[in-house]
Amino acid sequence: MGEPGCVIFITKSGDEYIISQQGTDWHIVDIVKFFPNMYEVYRNKENGVKDECGFTAINDWKIIPAFAGVFLVRMDYFEKFYSKYQAESESEKEFPCSIARLLFGRGCYAPDERMVYVKTQECWNQDLQEEIARKREIEMNRLSDTDVPWMKYYNTIWEGYIKFWIRKNNDGTLTGFRWLIQAQKEEYQEGSYKLDASIECYNLFLQKYENMDEKLFNDLENIYFTYVKCHEAGKFVRSYKDLEKAKGAVSIRNEWIGWGNVNKKNVYMLDYEYLKKQIEGDSQIYIF
Repeated sequence: MGEPGCVIFITKSGDEYIISQQGTDWHIVDIVKFFPNMYEVYRNKENGVKDECGFTAINDWKIIPAFAGVFLVRMDYFEKFYSKYQAESESEKEFPCSIARLLFGRGCYAPDERMVYVKTQECWNQDLQEEIARKREIEMNRLSDTDVPWMKYYNTIWEGYIKFWIRKNNDGTLTGFRWLIQAQKEEYQEGSYKLDASIECYNLFLQKYENMDEKLFNDLENIYFTYVKCHEAGKFVRSYKDLEKAKGAVSIRNEWIGWGNVNKKNVYMLDYEYLKKQIEGDSQIYIF
């Protein structure tokens, strides 16, 4: 039982039933009231007696603490349940329902086949269709590497790749995002690089520019020197062994909340051929 949330039953045959607040006007207490014996325990859960294991016992039930709710185990099943419960980690003990499934030879996750209250299922079906539509729209509006290309830079010390895009915000402002993949090369001593050193990994950084000056957009050279070539690497994201995985991570993270969400509908397109030509011909790029 969770509040707010749902009531899940696991029968002695291992079958599972669920009634959720989703799709109804019920509060969690309204659902529990359908089952008088359980409601009596739920209502008095603060007043029970602690057993030798530290669990509250009321009538024929023991209350097991659960993440964002409570879990009730019948006395005649407690010994079997407790043997499984003790073997689990502290984090797994926060989800006793998952442990209870193991008693019946089921997996710890919710089964594909279970009895779901009809209003709950209707709500889940609607949520699923909305999620499918949302993902379809994201895929349709996703920017490809052809739309906004990776631009390689190189000098005697550093080499890497830059992807720079600008998002048009709903309030009329502009926000820029410069993704930087910098190759980390082997050193023959601390701080000293070999010219022909092998690449150890690819480090990913993100530099964010809020409230960009739109006046600069009439001069691509200003954009290049002010934003694209900025010597500050930005926020370190993580390291990758493979260049293509690092590039792929940018596409994934861009769609996360707070990481950009730049797409075909809101991107401010630039002359990337010009920027690509500038950066690939510039041997004076030093980004730290």
